[in-house]
Amino acid sequence: MSNQDSPVYISYLIHRPLNPDACVSTELHFLPLTLGRLPVEAIRVIDVVTNDSIDIRDVPDIVVEA
Repeated sequence: MSNQDSPVYISYLIHRPLNPDACVSTELHFLPLTLGRLPVEAIRVIDVVTNDSIDIRDVPDIVVEA
């Protein structure tokens, strides 16, 4: 597996608790290390209280231009 094929792990915490059945909208900022089309396979959301998680797989690719 080359470095470009290696998974990237990003931690992002929301510092305010959410009520049950509540939702939040946020922006994720990425620091690209290469130019071109960078596919994102999935984003995993983890509930830090219950440790439940869900993978969001319908994520658009990122295109990085100089």
